[in-house]
Amino acid sequence: MTTVSKGLSKRTIVNILLFIALLVLVYFIIYKPQQIFKPSSAMGASLFSMAAYEAEDILIEYQGKPDLRVQKINNQWQLTQPAKANIEHKRIKLLLTIMQEPIVASYPKKGADLASFGLDKPKGRLTINGELLEFGKTNPISLNRYLLKDGQVHTMNEIVYGVIGSALPQLLAHRLIADNHSLTEVKAPTQLEHISLATWQSLVANHITEGRQSKEASLGDLTLIAETARYHYEVLSVEPTLLLYRKDLDISYRLSLPK
Repeated sequence: MTTVSKGLSKRTIVNILLFIALLVLVYFIIYKPQQIFKPSSAMGASLFSMAAYEAEDILIEYQGKPDLRVQKINNQWQLTQPAKANIEHKRIKLLLTIMQEPIVASYPKKGADLASFGLDKPKGRLTINGELLEFGKTNPISLNRYLLKDGQVHTMNEIVYGVIGSALPQLLAHRLIADNHSLTEVKAPTQLEHISLATWQSLVANHITEGRQSKEASLGDLTLIAETARYHYEVLSVEPTLLLYRKDLDISYRLSLPK
């Protein structure tokens, strides 16, 4: 009886020690990255000094990728850097949700261990109308992301980081020309001269990919001309599908032509 009691006592002690170790681990996961700062009065407020509808200029910077600038021109969002292009407005709408999300907690940057937040060398940066927001890691427990803006470290439940880090093809619209542009003329290689103006106006790409998706020589240049814009493409193939390449964006478009 004594031996059994001692054995149970040892197991109990081990279990208690393991439980204490778990509590310590959870404590450091949750509170260590936050430096146990007292949250500021910014809780529940938004990060930006303007509403989403007031946004007119967006700059996206992500480590290892070219900077992207999107601007509202004649009430239509367009890519203007590295080159002009039609973009998917739903992606911009998603990006601007960051302006409406409430701050969960906010801490002074001074004295904070920015490396623990992933904010010493942020991979992603978003500037809206000149207001810079830098993106850090996510908290492994709450899944809120650490953000840096105006000398403050903030935490927020956001969904836009994936848009910032995504490739350019996910931002581009699949239509070859902007929705508010009407074609007036098309200059195309001989193989495509039979395609009508109306068809070019309505063509939508099946796939958009980075890089020149063919090692073959170009079949010629395609220029779609609207009243206020020109769209230049390199024709890489016609059969079995039309493959176009935009050198200024390093993007290929694959389309199905009507029979």
